[in-house]
Amino acid sequence: MDCFIFCRVSSTTQEDGFSLDAQEERANNYANQHCYSVVKTFKITESSTRGNRKSFYSALDEVKKYQRQKKETVALLFDAVDRAQRSFKDTTVLDELRNKKIVELHFLRENMIINDNASANDIMRWDYAVLSAKAYVTASSENVKRSYKYKLENGEIVGEAPLGYLNVRDEQNKSNVIVDAERAPLIKRLFEEYATGLESTRTLTDKAKTWGLTSKRSGIPINKAHLHRLLANPFYYGEMLYKGKLYPHKYPPLVSKALFKQCQDILHGKNMESHRRYKCMSKPFLFKGLIKCGQCGCLMTSDKKIKKSGKEYTYLFCSHYKGNCTNKRVNENVILEQLSDIFKELTIPQKLAEAVREDAERAINLENEIHTKRIRELRTQYDNKQKQLLKLRILFLDDKVTADEFREMSDTIKAEQENINEEMQYHIQADKHFDIAVSTILTLGKDLHKLFMSSKVDAKREILNFLLSNLKINDGKLSYTWNFPFDCLTNFRHLTNWRE
Repeated sequence: MDCFIFCRVSSTTQEDGFSLDAQEERANNYANQHCYSVVKTFKITESSTRGNRKSFYSALDEVKKYQRQKKETVALLFDAVDRAQRSFKDTTVLDELRNKKIVELHFLRENMIINDNASANDIMRWDYAVLSAKAYVTASSENVKRSYKYKLENGEIVGEAPLGYLNVRDEQNKSNVIVDAERAPLIKRLFEEYATGLESTRTLTDKAKTWGLTSKRSGIPINKAHLHRLLANPFYYGEMLYKGKLYPHKYPPLVSKALFKQCQDILHGKNMESHRRYKCMSKPFLFKGLIKCGQCGCLMTSDKKIKKSGKEYTYLFCSHYKGNCTNKRVNENVILEQLSDIFKELTIPQKLAEAVREDAERAINLENEIHTKRIRELRTQYDNKQKQLLKLRILFLDDKVTADEFREMSDTIKAEQENINEEMQYHIQADKHFDIAVSTILTLGKDLHKLFMSSKVDAKREILNFLLSNLKINDGKLSYTWNFPFDCLTNFRHLTNWRE
């Protein structure tokens, strides 16, 4: 007799005794003992109680097609009844095939054969086996719930630990969670920087990428959505959220509860001071992050003050991150006046300016061509990823991928889209930076200080970064270094032949 072997597990992590290979080995031994000819072995990984069992019924269709050609009953070999089914909804289908003499069912562990001559006692044994399998599923579900409840009440995690922790096995082969020595410091740093209110989730995602913070599974940098989930996860301060309820856990926290709450207030817009800072980020202070204290080296911080007259002033003062220093605060306008005088020093002859302008025009055309081409390529890549995502969703709806597989692959594709989008933004932003650089160069022979003073805050910051570095303030006096090649222009501006 010809036969088909059916092997099934619910997941790839099934225990060894029920693995696909173990089932196949027992079925092949059975076929050899009974001189059956094995036509094909089906190895199926899917639940017998969830979804539409696409793989199982596809295999049955193949069996029916083979039987129509041979016109002889074929045997279906199952390691046990629960490897074939765990509910009575499949009994109707299998029983119809049996009654039509298309197949006969062999359940090895129960030592049971169900064919068209099966007695009422045999059918009852089959029904009882299905009932037992269904009862096992129900009992298993209850055991899992009890196990989860026990774990949660004892501070043990259910499932995978978040980024910054690792799931391991201890000496007794029991599951445990330890701190990820590589990623944990970066997670803590994310909370600390976000709590300042000076970072958005997008800018912090960019920083995390430069630090080398990556996902445990895919190894790719975390995206904005992942960062948002991370900042909202109470696990990092010592509690696990499971089905809407918090449970204290026994693993080392990475941040304090106070720091976590501070981040939540910012994340959900409850902290008005943080909201004020975010408004400042959308319209950033001119010198934010650009100037250091000349005494202690800390960054200078900006803040706005409103006089009784209603007039608004912006002041720069040391952040005192390394402790108190005696450097006095200074009005932003004082520094702007000093910059105006500095930029007046940087001039070049008209003839040289014209030559520079011609070179700049050529550079603009070349740069525009490069950026346009790359942006077009990136948009095509982004659209292709979107098509992949659509196909993946269809596979998930058709039960061809598991929920875990769908989630992991979906996260990977979205992260790749995020990276593509970031590169597009980079090229768009680079184009903007290039325009500012060109306009700055073209005004060297004219009124650079007027261009600077008339520009918006973002453009002013670009000009400063383009021309100057090592900006420091000490007792209201700005010190600086000209970037190359502008240092050469200032060094030789006194020479007569330079001006001729």
